[in-house]
Order: sequence, then C-alpha cells, then structure tokens
Amino acid sequence: MKLIFSALCISFIFICLAQESIKTKLTSPVKHPITLSGSFGELRTGHFHSGLDIRSSKGASGDSIFSIASGYISRIKVEPGGYGNSLYITHTDGLTSVYAHLQKFRSDIMEIASSHQSATKRFTIDFYPQEKELPVLAAEFIGFMGNSGKSFGPHLHFEIRDTKTDQLINPILFGIKPKDTRAPILEKLAIYQYDSLSNLTNLESIDIIQRKAGDYTLENDTIILSDDLTTTVSIKAFDRMNGSWNKNGIYSLKVFKNKELITSLLFEDLLFQDSDYIGYVSDPYQIKNQNNNFHMISISSDSLSISKIKETKVYDSKIDNYRIQVKDIEGNESNLDFSLNFKKLEIPPVQTRGQNLYTLHPDTVSIIKEGDFLLHFQKNTIPKKIQIHVSNINNATEKFISIGKSEITLDKPFEIHYKLNKIDSIHFEKMHFAKCNSKGTSINLGSSISQGWISAQISSFGNYSIQIDTTAPTIRPEFNVSRMSQNQELSFIIKDDRKASRKDQYLKYNFYVDNELKILRYDLKNDRVSGRPFTGLTASEHELKLVVTDCMNNHTIFTKVVRTY
Repeated sequence: MKLIFSALCISFIFICLAQESIKTKLTSPVKHPITLSGSFGELRTGHFHSGLDIRSSKGASGDSIFSIASGYISRIKVEPGGYGNSLYITHTDGLTSVYAHLQKFRSDIMEIASSHQSATKRFTIDFYPQEKELPVLAAEFIGFMGNSGKSFGPHLHFEIRDTKTDQLINPILFGIKPKDTRAPILEKLAIYQYDSLSNLTNLESIDIIQRKAGDYTLENDTIILSDDLTTTVSIKAFDRMNGSWNKNGIYSLKVFKNKELITSLLFEDLLFQDSDYIGYVSDPYQIKNQNNNFHMISISSDSLSISKIKETKVYDSKIDNYRIQVKDIEGNESNLDFSLNFKKLEIPPVQTRGQNLYTLHPDTVSIIKEGDFLLHFQKNTIPKKIQIHVSNINNATEKFISIGKSEITLDKPFEIHYKLNKIDSIHFEKMHFAKCNSKGTSINLGSSISQGWISAQISSFGNYSIQIDTTAPTIRPEFNVSRMSQNQELSFIIKDDRKASRKDQYLKYNFYVDNELKILRYDLKNDRVSGRPFTGLTASEHELKLVVTDCMNNHTIFTKVVRTY
C-alpha cells in the first residue's frame, strides 16, 4: 500500500528589480474599500481563477475604475461572452493589468472601440493600440464597473500579469486587497481508496469539527484504511474575508506527516496552462457532485508546471499523524490534525461488467473499437493505469457512446471517430459530436469530416453522441410597434437549441436598416442583441432586417417595416 502525496510549490519570483519597485506604487482600481467575490487561484469549474473579482460598492454597475499605475492602454476587447468589455494596460515596469466585465469605457476609448466596430462591421473587436496612442497615468479614470460578458453580477475582474511571459500574479501581493482578519474555514475531509485499476473501492466523507478559531479536529481523529489500496485525500477549505460571506479560495495549504512537510500549495502566481490540469488539484469527484472548494492533498501527476511530486510509503499497521495547515495572505491560520491507520481489511472487490471493459496504460498507444465508434489514445493521455467501460448505441435514431467515468482526469485529449454510412452522408454537413451532460442538454464539440469519418478531440470521459443540427436559431423581438422615435432602443432575444463549447460557435448576426449594416450590442448570457439603430437617420419609413446564423449554418431572418419620428 502506498499513500501518494505531492510537494506542490507555486513560487512567486519578481521578474526584476523594476517589478519590486512597482510593488509599492500600485494604486487601487476602485475608490471604495475592496471586498471580493472571487480570489486569485480559486478553484472554478475547469480553471483556476486568474485574478480578483472586486465587488461593486452598491451592488450595481457604474463604479468608476482607475489605472493602477502609469503606462498605456495596449488592448481594447469587446466580446459577447468571456471578459465582455475589457481593457489591458501595459505598465513601464514589466507588468500588465487587466480590467474586465466593464459597463463601458471612458468616452475617448469608447470612440476608438466604436470606430473599429464600424470598420470591421462587427460587434466583437480585439484591438491593440500603439504605445503612444492612449497613455495613462496612475489613478487615471478609464471606465465603469459593469456586468458584461460571462459575468453574473456587477463586479470588476482584475488581473496582474507579467508582460513578457503572461504569467498571472496575485494582485494582493501588490497591496490591492480587502481587509482580512478571519482565519480560513475547514469544513470536510474526503478520503478515496482505489484498486490497482483505479476503480473506486472506498469513499469516506468526514465532517470537520471546529474546537475554536483556527483549531479543527475530527470526531474520530484516527481513520482506519485498507493497506491494499491506493489512497487519495481532499479537504474542503475556503476563506471568508471581512465584509463578505463569499467562500473565497485559499492562499496557502501545507500538509505535514509526522511533523515533516510533504505537500505545499501557495497561490502567488499561475500559468494559464495550469488550468488544463486543474483536475489534479480540484477534487473531480466532488466537482461532479457540485461540491466546490475541495483541494486534493494527494496528487498523482506531475503535469502541472506548478507542482512537484514527493512519494512516501506507508506500511502495514503503521499510524501516521497528519496536520493540514491553511493560511490566508494576512497570516490567519487554521489547522486540522488527524491520523491514518492502515491495516489488513476485507474490502469487497469492485463489480465490473465483463464485456466492453478495457485497460489503458499511460506508456502505450491504445485503440478501442466499439461498433462504428473508434477511440484513439496517444501515449501519456492518462496519468496511470486504469480500467474503463465503453458501450455504444447505434441505430436509426441514436448514435451514442459512453466512455469511462467523468471524474477521471486526463493529461491530454484523445481522439474520437465515427464511421459514416450512406444514410449518414445525407446530413453530414449538419453532423457534429456532442457531449451529453446530466441535465439532459448537449454541447456541440465541433467536428471534422474526412474520408467517410467524422472526428473530434475530447478532453474528458463521459457520454457523447453524433447529432444532426438542422434547427435554425429563434428570434424574438422585444417590441411590437411599427412607429418609433429616432432615439428608441431596439432589442431582440436570439437563441439556439444547442449550447456552444467555443467562441467560434457563438451565434452570428447581421442587422440592417434599409440594407445598411448597423452594429448592435450582443449580451451572450441574456441572449440579447440591442441598440439604437435610428440615431442620425431621417424621420421616415425604414425596413429592418435581422439575420441570425448558428455554427452549423442554419439561419433565421426577421424583417419589419417601421416609421420613425
């Protein structure tokens, strides 16, 4: 039996002495006291949170936003999802700051954004101004806090990056932080045991008891486990800061075994690619069951650039004492002490179905054929030897395949292929792979078709199907009059029956007044396009036309004649 722990170190290194100097110069991007709805490195579904989510002072959009230091605006981005309206400022000392989900930019920046929208005839823009085009000073006003893009409440998503490497750096290290005198909260311990083929054999979920502030224990502080199985452990831990009840992420986690440090986690900086392997830090089993804030303290892969693995062996009938220490950046500390006792236990074997059962090895290329489906695993797709069940349904109405368990984390994507037949080829331009989730909805994964096969890359186990999308998007106007003022705002709800997985699968639209293209705003989360297209036009009769197209080239056209005054 061996218990695998990782020594996980995220070290923050100043790029140069210039960054050390800017550390004392940065001003707050807001004028009100900072409270957070999201912290740096916080565990999110599919990624680490890359910055701070600073809450509005009044719970509404409109707070003024300011540059944290002198420099120049180096990027202006407007998109229906993602960061919405965002600004990037390159500073003179090797840092770039990012301000996302803005309601709007200040007037001169808005004019530049609007001119690029007009030039490209698109709402979405991603523009890089020259260094001398838009200089800014420290504490200079740049825009207003908002709720644009993939945001679900008024706030500022704020980041600091190294300009050369794009490395993400915790803004709190530069003094941009809330008041925090409260120790992190430890809530629950989850312990998993697996057989030699990674089948889950034993799961224990244990409540953590607080004896006093920062001091935690278990009702039974010695946990007895089988020594014949591989064991992993995760802990639910979060930090509540002053003035907020949000369950923010932690800053530091350390694990001691018999007083020796064996695992450390420190959220001072991150690389974007670390999010590809968040499943090794964020407990995938708990995420599947919609439980967040579970941090793995035993990690079985070194794919994370921010981690190192140290392996220790625990032998039969030996008791080891563990301490989990969690801190926030202000040094407030919480500790949990417990013991693991490994013994010979009678553990019933996992019952697996004999057919459609496949064993995968990390150092071997594997090809699995199930009916008309073909799965292709390259070397190092999986971190360790596992056993998966694969089954498929293939008939006139359904083409479906189930692959393994979704909570198993992969090191890289694998390929899935489906052999088209003569009936399929009738609709091949409308066919795509889709991931089917537990809510009964499906996500278009995008596909390629070549030499009679439809193919895709997928990055997780789960349920997948071949789907044919011939359904056009819907358009619902939020007005029903034929006479309007020249300053009236129009809005339309546009929807598709399939959920997109990438930005290039968002609905595309073109809006015309008298056959002249007009730019409307697109709010992806509310499925709304809106704007004032009559401004500057003469008071007369006008023909409106909105064309909405999905990623499978299905389209809908709405037309209406209105008279303006």
